[in-house]
Amino acid sequence: TQSIEECGQQLKRILDSPSVPQANHQLLVHLTRHLSKVAQSGGAAQASPRLLALAYSEAIFKNNHF
Repeated sequence: TQSIEECGQQLKRILDSPSVPQANHQLLVHLTRHLSKVAQSGGAAQASPRLLALAYSEAIFKNNHF
């Protein structure tokens, strides 16, 4: 498994890629910021970045075949 730092570096490489459409780039930036805030928020329901990734990855990245 990758460390948080490695995941961050990989995300930065993706965001810096000229092949990523602008709309997808903006969506990924905003989603990343939001999930970062959720992970950093305090309280009893605090979620680790890994737990957030598990919770949201299927919904965000699943393939829809119509």
